[in-house]
Amino acid sequence: MENGVAGVVGTIASIVYQLVTLVLFFGPPLGFPLLGLSEGSGMLVGLLAGGTVALLCTFQPLKLVKGRVSTIGEE
Repeated sequence: MENGVAGVVGTIASIVYQLVTLVLFFGPPLGFPLLGLSEGSGMLVGLLAGGTVALLCTFQPLKLVKGRVSTIGEE
């Protein structure tokens, strides 16, 4: 368990990320049939929306710190 403000903020951010991606992945396949649309299109929308957010949350932090990380062999 993390102590301090960084641990609390990290835990909250992780929970929010998991909830958002859960809703984006599983919301459209469950919601589209309720609106009279096909479940297959809901699956496609869920995959695209959830996948896009998951990839964005994976690569965006790496892009933000890329300039501050020294590489091997660099002085």
